[in-house]
Amino acid sequence: MKLRYFMASEFGEDIAIADSDAQVERTGLFVVADIDTEDPMEISLLDLSVGQYVIVDLSNEDMFKLNEQNVEVNCSIIASIASVTNHQGITADWHLKNVYRVK
Repeated sequence: MKLRYFMASEFGEDIAIADSDAQVERTGLFVVADIDTEDPMEISLLDLSVGQYVIVDLSNEDMFKLNEQNVEVNCSIIASIASVTNHQGITADWHLKNVYRVK
């Protein structure tokens, strides 16, 4: 059963964030929970404003940015991430736009 359908039928809540193919951006304070350098490269971030984790896909350029900023597990960062909503209006793949380590 699709999550969006389940939430609508059980709780009367439409969890769609936006129309399909809409760009959603988020900037905030995160704690780095994990950095996966294996394929696919990913970073797991704890969003401190909502207490939830988000997994962000990384490119080689993103890995360079992380190394340049000396980002490592358990450090705090300010980051901008972006996603394009799928056909159900829900975010799926997140990508890194900017990252700054909090010193």
